[in-house]
Amino acid sequence: MSTNYIWPLSKSTMPNEMNTSFGPRINTNRWDFHDGIDLPAEKGTKVYAMRGGTVRSAGEKGQDGYSSRHMLLEVNDPNDGKMYLVHLHLDSIDEAMKPGPSVVQGQEIGRVGDDGATYPHLHIEFLQGTPDTKAQTSRHPLQYLPYSNTANFTAPVADRFNRIGPLMAARLQFAASNKS
Repeated sequence: MSTNYIWPLSKSTMPNEMNTSFGPRINTNRWDFHDGIDLPAEKGTKVYAMRGGTVRSAGEKGQDGYSSRHMLLEVNDPNDGKMYLVHLHLDSIDEAMKPGPSVVQGQEIGRVGDDGATYPHLHIEFLQGTPDTKAQTSRHPLQYLPYSNTANFTAPVADRFNRIGPLMAARLQFAASNKS
């Protein structure tokens, strides 16, 4: 269990409620890959920085290639180096969240919303790579956030996802870097 991150809604090491997890899913009658996890919450719920870092981008729907109001935080993970934490569907972004400034763990960064979504929730992603290109690799957020059910990460890929076909299993095995 990691202690380097906190949950973004409770500002603690206790998991927040989740309703859509990382990985393959059927979305509008077709296979889709969900690159993060969704944390349902009331609109206006405070969102806190999961780890200290630097604001890389923050903006409205359509800005920086995001489909909703968003905030991207660059952090230095002690094991994986440079990571990018994506926060989507925000109702508002704290006015201090402009590209460049440092953010401390637990600092308020915005509020939960439903911008670009069908219900109020916070969508979070953990990315490795360069956020300005398609050379990003999605990482399962529960490998970084404090979460004790580690059985999700110890079974071989083929055993966990054998019902969805070899193409999707291969994408999972290679950390979903090919999202086409």
